[in-house]
Amino acid sequence: MEMIISRFLAVVMSTIVLLVLPATVFADTSLSQVFSQLEQMYQLPSGILAKVAQIESGGRSSVCAGSSSACGLFQWTTGSWGSYSKLLYGQSLSLSERNSPLESAKVTAYELGDIKSKLGSLITQANVNMTVGLYL
Repeated sequence: MEMIISRFLAVVMSTIVLLVLPATVFADTSLSQVFSQLEQMYQLPSGILAKVAQIESGGRSSVCAGSSSACGLFQWTTGSWGSYSKLLYGQSLSLSERNSPLESAKVTAYELGDIKSKLGSLITQANVNMTVGLYL
């Protein structure tokens, strides 16, 4: 029961952060531009990539979780990275590429676009903020 409550609180806090957190302006302006271009390409809500990066890694591309295989700006796990990078590029990218802000942003935008194509209408019907719906 404690684990369920803990997970529920984590989801609630992430939702609150997504709703109130402005899109982080990264020191690297070119990365902000890449995020914007990817969001437009995949028809994602403006600022979603910066918000997810801030929540997942505090905006740091070299962070790895101590309790899982998650690494990088968007905290990709080994299996998910292999699956989605293969869908995007036709072959799995090296695990070290999770620490590349550019490559991880491309794979993350592709994944969020895929989720939106499958669940976007349900998120809209449920009257849930699209950024929150795609992230959760």
